[in-house]
Parts: sequence; C-alpha cells; structure tokens
Amino acid sequence: MTKTVWVGLIIIALLVGLFIGYCIWTSTWTMPQALKYDLFKDILTIVLAVLAVGITVIGYGIYLILSERLKTESASTARIETQIGSIRLFIQSGFTFWRSYDNSRKRQKQYLEMAIELTEIALSYFSKLPDDEAGKRENDKLLCQIKNNLAYYYAERNRTADGDLAKEYVEYIHERLSKYSDLREAWQDTYEFVHQQYGS
Repeated sequence: MTKTVWVGLIIIALLVGLFIGYCIWTSTWTMPQALKYDLFKDILTIVLAVLAVGITVIGYGIYLILSERLKTESASTARIETQIGSIRLFIQSGFTFWRSYDNSRKRQKQYLEMAIELTEIALSYFSKLPDDEAGKRENDKLLCQIKNNLAYYYAERNRTADGDLAKEYVEYIHERLSKYSDLREAWQDTYEFVHQQYGS
C-alpha cells in the first residue's frame, strides 16, 4: 500500500478511537440531556467530516496504485504487441525474398540468404518474448511457422552444417501437426524435403 492509503487508514483509526473514547467519557458527565445531545451532534459531525476526508485520502491512494499498475501493464502489452508485429514482419519479408529466389529459378542465391537472415531475426525476436506470451496458442503457431520456414530455407541452401538444425526444426513442427491441421500439408512437405536433403 502507498503512503497515502496508510495516512487515510490512520486518520480513520484515530477518529474511531476518539469517538469511542468520547462516548465512554461523556456517559460519566452530569449535565442536562439537551446539552449532551448538542455536544454529541457537533462531535459526530466533526468525526464524520474528518472520516470523509480519510476515506477520500484512501480512495485517492487506491486510484494511484491502480493507475500505476494500469500504466505498467499497458506499456508491457504495447511492447509485446510491437515485438510480435516485428516478428511477423521479418517472417513475411523472409518469405518474400524466398519467393524472389524461387522465381529466379533458384539462380539468385542472395535472395535465399536474405530469406534465411530475416527469418533468423524473427526467431531471435521470438526468443525474447516472455514465457507466458510465447506459450499462447497463436504465438506457438508463429514459432512453428518460423521453424518451418527456416528448415525449408536451410534445406534449399543444402549446407551440411545446417542439417542438424533443419532436422530439429522439422521434428518440432512434426510433433504439432495435429494441433494445426490447416498447415499440416505445408509442414509435411517441409518435413519430407528436409529429410530428402539431409537424410534421416
């Protein structure tokens, strides 16, 4: 709790204590009943007024806590959404370069290199997502897409050094074929192509 909330609670506790003490103390007084009533009414009005101030202070303190928490959470959400947007952009850019490579009848090797580089950046960005975000279904699917594309690009480049990584990626997505049936055919093609290029 913030200092403001504590101040409000202390004010309320003091007032309640004073009011109880007043009630006990005035019961021992010998004075006309009408005067006791007027005194009680005035004290009660003061107590209620100060109590209202205490409640206002507490309310303001709670507002500050919630406001700060909301600000922190919205900043965190915005940062994560920007990160995911960047990941999607790098995946799509990589795929565009791969398509240019494919359209050049696989002669323009620099396009394939760019496709790999951009998709590796997407994977690097993904690895920086918080665990709870990375575990969400739509983000897990995004990771599968990255690994599928990279595995395919590695197999296209057909370097021996990429073989183990490409096979690791296709095994990862192969285990998830049943989860994402809409991509089963494309991922199965990648799986077969990688094993064709690098062997089982």
